[in-house]
Amino acid sequence: MGQRVSDSFTIPLCYPHHHQLHMTGERKFWQTLGINPVFYADLLFGVYNQNKTENDQYLWENMYKKVTPQIKANIDFLNQLK
Repeated sequence: MGQRVSDSFTIPLCYPHHHQLHMTGERKFWQTLGINPVFYADLLFGVYNQNKTENDQYLWENMYKKVTPQIKANIDFLNQLK
């Protein structure tokens, strides 16, 4: 049985994309999207630890604004759910 990874390395995904990540391979999934998962996991964990979870402007500027164009550019890949 595997051990659970620390929350500091966690990025929330919906079930279909979590499954796609495992079917594609974790490294290839994030490389295809052009997203550095460690950077965003650190950012989310920092937001949580600094009690900034209600600060939508902070999350928009530091995360969503950067990730959204990459997701839009790779929407075909994300729609290839198996």
